[in-house]
Amino acid sequence: MELKLKLDAVTTLVRDEREYQRVRWPGHTHSAQEYLVFIRDYIEEALHLVSRNDETEIAPVAMGIVRKVAAMCVASREERHDQLPYSAHTKVTEPRSIVAYLADLYKEAETGLLGHVGDPAIHAIQSMAMQAMQQHGAPMRAMPARCGGISG
Repeated sequence: MELKLKLDAVTTLVRDEREYQRVRWPGHTHSAQEYLVFIRDYIEEALHLVSRNDETEIAPVAMGIVRKVAAMCVASREERHDQLPYSAHTKVTEPRSIVAYLADLYKEAETGLLGHVGDPAIHAIQSMAMQAMQQHGAPMRAMPARCGGISG
């Protein structure tokens, strides 16, 4: 199985997205449960896109959302003072479709919310998101951040 991105490229994309989030939402902090709500919402958005469009055409948009999700996981881990917020088990062992990754990401977020186990779910979601990015690629952040959550 050929991977579209190496782990260092995925990590760079996630770091860039995380920096975008820091600038866009300065001073924002959330519980792991709150992050899981946000993550689930973004994953639902990606699922809607891939279920209503040709997957090959919508893949860059869906994988941009996956990049966002991975960076939210890093934010959650940073806020809980994780010493290695970018570390994740990222060995891709089998080819999987974007839909399969999104379904598992959604299931993990939902399970984390229902079971009130935020941190383990955050770790699992980050690992899956980074595996998906290795296998399917992901676009770079296209627009600069604007402070305070205001976009134009």
